Amino acid sequence: MVFLGAGCGKEEPEQPADPDARPRHRGYTGALIDGKHHAEETTAVVVVEQSIKAFQAMEGRLPKSLEELKNWQDADLPELPRGRAFRYNAATGELKVTNVPEE
Repeated sequence: MVFLGAGCGKEEPEQPADPDARPRHRGYTGALIDGKHHAEETTAVVVVEQSIKAFQAMEGRLPKSLEELKNWQDADLPELPRGRAFRYNAATGELKVTNVPEE
């Protein structure tokens, strides 16, 4: 027995209005793009978080900014997908990725 399924034509529900949520694409190709962007973002966050931990281990404190971290390691931070940016809290060492307002 073979079952063939087809979409019912309904649109996907709207995502919650989270200002830090990644933009979503629709359809199969959109899912591939979203997966690629998610992987790039996750990799970039892990790299920067590890650099923050290394800085703290070597300097005995958290970096005051991502610019200080960049200068300390003498290398650029990884790039994020278009429209996304790092947000760093120097008091806690917390790193987030947020949307960049379009100009």
